[in-house]
Amino acid sequence: MIYREIKRSRLQTETRRTGVGARLMPGGAMELILAIDDDKGFLNLLSHQLTNLGYRTIKASSGAEGLEMAQTGNPDLILLDVAMPVMDGFKVLTQLRSDETLRGIPVIMLTAMPKKEDIYKAMRYGVLDYILKPYDVEIFGKKIRTALQYSRMMKSAKELERSQHIDVSRSGGRTLISFLSRLGEQYVIDEAKRIFSSHFLKTTQRDITIIDLRSLPDMTTEEVPILEIILRLFPERTLYVVAGRHYGTIIATAEFDERIQLYISFGDLELALGRKPSQS
Repeated sequence: MIYREIKRSRLQTETRRTGVGARLMPGGAMELILAIDDDKGFLNLLSHQLTNLGYRTIKASSGAEGLEMAQTGNPDLILLDVAMPVMDGFKVLTQLRSDETLRGIPVIMLTAMPKKEDIYKAMRYGVLDYILKPYDVEIFGKKIRTALQYSRMMKSAKELERSQHIDVSRSGGRTLISFLSRLGEQYVIDEAKRIFSSHFLKTTQRDITIIDLRSLPDMTTEEVPILEIILRLFPERTLYVVAGRHYGTIIATAEFDERIQLYISFGDLELALGRKPSQS
């Protein structure tokens, strides 16, 4: 009990810390980020950077401590290191995803492992994005803003269509289409043809259209041509495809035209959009 009171006091003290240009949620509260890393020196630097970006921060120097603070602190985003002793980042993610109250918290993985295979592994655990150490602070800030933006969008967007296999929502000039079932099943193709009707295309024609494949349980090389068929249901439109862990399979097999832009994460997509003229 004493330990929990000390932890609660520490949490209240840390969440009172604010920075210049605070990031406010729609209700006016500052967004809270939980940083989990066993390197205390880096953790202090990370906390300082987040405060300067305008976020409230709480810190944990182990996976177990991070899980406890996620439960008591109700963070809006978790920054999670991969390589930690005893309980590494993947074990923490497994615990987060198995807890009904925690599984909806967006997670960005921090990793010093530059291989794409390692990044795909992180994406397999359902993380929203990844950041390679060492990182550029400006890109770091943009990826955090993007993660929080898409988390809010998924919670508050106007739902246009939802089924067991396809989820379509719309907010702020963006249409987000998430595929939830394997593309090789005929009922998914039939459902896509039904949903993406001429009326749907006309309604969303001025939107930035994002295809989210991160929730697909698996994707084989045989399913990539089916993806190409589905994407052809959107003629004369640029499509931004967020592939997550399926990026490698798609990039090695697909023959997309220039309309199809492929990214690993939402953060990578937003960084690319920031370098392009906005759509009219």
